[in-house]
Amino acid sequence: MNHLDNYLKFQSPSLRETIEETSKEVFNLIENTFDYKSHLTGLLLGNVQSGKTAQLLGVVSNLADNGFEIFILLSTDNIFLQKQTQTRTKDALKNFNVYGEEDDLPFLANKIDKPLILILKKNTNILRRWRNLLSSSGYCSGRPLVIIDDEADAASLNTLVNKSKVSTINKHLNSIKDLSAS
Repeated sequence: MNHLDNYLKFQSPSLRETIEETSKEVFNLIENTFDYKSHLTGLLLGNVQSGKTAQLLGVVSNLADNGFEIFILLSTDNIFLQKQTQTRTKDALKNFNVYGEEDDLPFLANKIDKPLILILKKNTNILRRWRNLLSSSGYCSGRPLVIIDDEADAASLNTLVNKSKVSTINKHLNSIKDLSAS
């Protein structure tokens, strides 16, 4: 199944071309630098209300077409924004298993036969719970994991690096990353 083509079918003509171009450029950068055994960090920038989420979902679709199966999309620690992102993602990526932070039972009970995308808030309790769920399921073992911070605020970063410590959210994200091969 071509996830990117399916996603593009439902986009406005004005966005379709830029989404396809961006998703292919990002994949080319990943393909040229990713070794499937280490962690790679990147940054996708855009102006406010410029279609960043549409571009981001295009990148996810293209990565799914190229063997990536597990995605975590992080939102700010706000219930409304997390639900909005989950609904938008579920509507846009119909060929994905899209789960929110409260979907632990469906996640554990479901046979995951499509790419998986988790929409989670940057919240200590939620990240800890999903780290444990992902660990106990074994789903990340031997697979690359893509973590996307849709808000790009300071919460994901190690804000205590100058104090030789690790901030709580960053610690939880690192423990989730460590579950995967890369």
